[in-house]
Formats: sequence, C-alpha cells, structure tokens
Amino acid sequence: MKIGDKFIDELIAHGLAAPSGDNCQPWIFRRRERGVDLIIDSCRGAHFLAMRERPSLISHGAVIENISIAAHARGLDLDVQYPDRMAQDGVTATLDLRERGGPPDPLFPFIVRRATNRKPYSRRRLAPEARLALVEAARAPGAEFYIREDRIDEIAEIVSLNEKFLIELRGYHDDLFRWIRWTRGQAEKSRDGLYIKTLELGIGAAGLALLRPWLAARGFGALHLTRLLCAVSRSICRDSAAVGFLQMKGRTERDYLEGGRLLQRIWLTATAQGLSFQPMAGILFLVERLNGDPLVFSVPQQKILRQAETALKDLLGWDSGKAPILLFRVGYAEPPSAFSLRRPAGWVL
Repeated sequence: MKIGDKFIDELIAHGLAAPSGDNCQPWIFRRRERGVDLIIDSCRGAHFLAMRERPSLISHGAVIENISIAAHARGLDLDVQYPDRMAQDGVTATLDLRERGGPPDPLFPFIVRRATNRKPYSRRRLAPEARLALVEAARAPGAEFYIREDRIDEIAEIVSLNEKFLIELRGYHDDLFRWIRWTRGQAEKSRDGLYIKTLELGIGAAGLALLRPWLAARGFGALHLTRLLCAVSRSICRDSAAVGFLQMKGRTERDYLEGGRLLQRIWLTATAQGLSFQPMAGILFLVERLNGDPLVFSVPQQKILRQAETALKDLLGWDSGKAPILLFRVGYAEPPSAFSLRRPAGWVL
C-alpha cells in the first residue's frame, strides 16, 4: 500500500497520546519515505530530574509503542531501529512501516482512553484477572516487574518524600511550576503541561498557586509545613489497590526506550481492565539524580534519599545498577475530572 503523509500523520497522532513527565511532550518527528525519525526535543525535556534525558527516552518508548499498535490496526508492522548512541541530532529511533499479516493489537482502542487519574482510589483489591493481565503485559526480555498489594503504607511514606524535595529544591520547584496550566484557556493555547484540574486538588489548587513564587515556597518550608503536602501525598498513595514498579536490567539508551514501550503496554492493559493509574516516579528520579550528581543535594537530603533507596530495594526489588522506568499506583476510582491535552501532529513535524 502507498504510505502518504496523511497516513503517517494519523499514526503520529496516536503516538502523541503517549505520556511524558509533566506532559512536556519532548518529541519532534521527521518524515521518511515509509515512516519517521523520532527526535528528542531537549528544551522541552530539560528538567531537574532528567539525568541524561532518561525520562524523555522513556516517553519516546511509549510513543513508539503507540505507533506500533496503531500500525497493526491498519495492517502494517513497525520496523524500529535504534542508533548505537543518540547523536547530536537527538534521533532516538527510526520507524519504518511494512506490510504484515495477523489481527490488530487488542490494546488499540485504549490508546485514546489512557489517562492519569489522581483521584482517591478505593482500597478494593485487584481482581485476579486484572493482576494477571498486568503481570503478563510486563513480560519481556530484560524486564523486571513487581506489583505489591501489601506494605503499601510503607511505600507511601517513601513516595511522599517527593513533596519535601519539591519545596526544598529550587530547580525542581521551578521546573514543575513552569508546566502547570492554571486555566482552561492556558491549557488549550499551549496544549501541553498539567492543566490544574487534572491534579484533582479541589480547593487546594488555590494553595498550590500561593507556592508558585520560589520565596513563598521557601517560606512554606521554613515553617515546616511541607509535612502537610507529604501527608496528602501519603494518603493518596495509601488508597490504592496495588503499587507497581518496572525496571530494566541494563542502563543503555535502548533499555530506557524499551522500558518505555513496556510501560505503555502495562498502562494500556490497566486501562483495558478498568483500572485507574497514576505514575509516582518523582522519588525514583530524585535518587537517580543523587547517584549521578550528588552535590546538588545537601548532606541531610542525601541521607534521606539514601534511606529511601534502601527501602525501595527492600520493598520493590529496585537495583540501582538497573534502569528504573516507573513506580505507579493502580486501583478503582471515579473518572478523572479533566484530561491533559496534546499538541497536534503539525506542531511537532
């Protein structure tokens, strides 16, 4: 079949439904005769937590998986080629389409339904078939997947530390707040970032707005009020059916890309099973930053993060010699109040 620009744009549109940190959408596409090159947008992907652009690589993996699933739905296969190392032009993968046989991927309808849900979840246990589906979705060479339905309170304590560092570290604070879209109009204009209603803060949104200036956030921390933010985060995590963790055995760029592909299949599978899903990766990438650039943290902060790392090894099998892809919670909840928007294909080509 002839593969024209319009057809490729349709596949890219499905790719754009992939998740990214703070919905920063760190990707650019370059058309090829029968596909596209996928390129990192380093300006969008720049973040305090983004050591060696690893979060962007994970997001690119999710983009690739979406495009692959969408291609299968149209009777095509996706040939993915990774460079040995990402060059200066930022190309992470070359994607070419070719004919295929076989049925479409059953996850295709869920690409457009997948969403982050930050609402409180019930503590209803995972249905056995849902748990099995998640475990099966995570089976892949080099992948290690853990899902816990016990000791969630202990995991919640560690996850909640993210809020403490958000207030204490200016780089982290500023990088988050630049992506918050405070009104529907702002969100529709930029079609990126975190629309405030997706954070499910209710009246707490006004309190978050007060923390937007760095001096206000520092004053909040000086009054030892960060414990309030940590308590909210802890409570949200506790109210979950399960917590999942995915890591890859290697730490090459390809491992992060393949981890992103697998993450997307897990998330789409959760959606297909009627589960709500929320990433909680902040603490993972704080420890990653510590391991790569410890001097940005004070000595007390380093100690806290080392303790968190040790606890995560015990609770979830995290190995700092491997690539952490995502820590997340799943469960049953009402639908989100709002959804993050995406830039159209014409903006990223």
